[in-house]
Amino acid sequence: MKYNAFISYSGVDVEIVENLRDHINRYGVTAWVYSLDRTLAVDAWEEIQARIEESDLVIFVVSDNTPNAEGQQKELKLALEKVEPLAGTEKILPIVITGKNFSALPDELRYKNGLYFDAYKVKSVAWKIATRAFPSLLKAETENPWKFPIPGEWLEVSNLDEMIEQHFDIGDKLYFRALGPMGLLECYAPRIKGLFWIAQENVKASSDVETDKELESHVPMIFRVSGMIKLLQLGWKVWHANDNQNNG
Repeated sequence: MKYNAFISYSGVDVEIVENLRDHINRYGVTAWVYSLDRTLAVDAWEEIQARIEESDLVIFVVSDNTPNAEGQQKELKLALEKVEPLAGTEKILPIVITGKNFSALPDELRYKNGLYFDAYKVKSVAWKIATRAFPSLLKAETENPWKFPIPGEWLEVSNLDEMIEQHFDIGDKLYFRALGPMGLLECYAPRIKGLFWIAQENVKASSDVETDKELESHVPMIFRVSGMIKLLQLGWKVWHANDNQNNG
């Protein structure tokens, strides 16, 4: 099996690294980590060296535990010697766990561009890695040209940032209701069963008509465009009736 990326980490940080690996894999990039992907019948360092050599990118995770992780230092040395860079991309990408500065990186990586990372940024960091280093491997459908949605149309989450990653995944559906302040889109989100404001650059038009029809049947009336219009009309009627009574 060909692995696109090798993740180097201290064993103490295994839980958060496994989470990152899982999310990277969801976006079509096959990442290898020792704790999950090692072959038990093969010598550990022979396999690690082979995986580093075949990978297009080494993701080097830095934490308080890195200076004392002898195995991780050895992996860095192998990566510097063996990994060929992707076009326009560094061959080693430093990922610094929040709370550390980039000055904590080994000297060989100190001036390389990297990303900050913690348990609340796993999805967005995985998405950035996939889109920057391996855009051709993403398992997303061909992007539809952007057109401003009509109220009642369905959208899909197409980009993750730190503001929305705790609420959504790529491909999650959103029922568009109205344009809000600063160009944000007011949508009903089935995933959270409520309204959510989202930036236009984080969505694309949905092309899955059958799924959209099924989802719409489960949208509560109060959140549908037709329900919103009825509420507005009812509010106007009540105000108008009260105004006539006061002036009568």
